[in-house]
Amino acid sequence: MLVSLQRKWNFTPKSDTVAITNYQNMLFNRHSIISTLVLYIEIDSVQIEYDPKLITFKQLLEVFWTSHDSRQVFGQGPDVGNQYRSIVFTNGTEESRLASVSKEREQTRSKSGIVTTQIQQLGTFYPAEPDHQKFELKRHPFLLQLMGNLPEEELEKSSLAAKLNGYAAELCPPRLQKRIHPKINDILRKGWPILREV
Repeated sequence: MLVSLQRKWNFTPKSDTVAITNYQNMLFNRHSIISTLVLYIEIDSVQIEYDPKLITFKQLLEVFWTSHDSRQVFGQGPDVGNQYRSIVFTNGTEESRLASVSKEREQTRSKSGIVTTQIQQLGTFYPAEPDHQKFELKRHPFLLQLMGNLPEEELEKSSLAAKLNGYAAELCPPRLQKRIHPKINDILRKGWPILREV
């Protein structure tokens, strides 16, 4: 697989504390955050696993810049809040350098404002709760049924589910939209063909 995307929440502790081992513990311990003065930052983000022999970090950065408005402050589109800000998490000094150069290039291209994207060292990522995974797909029961009875863990990792989730959210690239839409229409007309070719 060239690139694997998985939606995750990123919780970054802002003080030295005992590590919280998983997201469920984080939820359970939220009430104590105020009393222990631990500040956690929640960021809606994706984890990208890629093979650098097939696609470079620089190429991924180009996709990043073209897929959102890096000049928008305190959110993206209709989603407002600090957790929706533009940010690149890097894995080491070379990625940080490449991200900084890329941000400068994006700023040069920008005619209408300051690029607000932050660049930070990668912290610990915790998977989003199951009801946040493939959210749009789950809001469309017919599309979800096309996946069959997959366990939640398999649904989260499925590339077909990711494509259908984008389709359900109307965020599908036009090329993929053209491949999926006729198959969905075919299912409505004929019944239940498998979407493995998508």
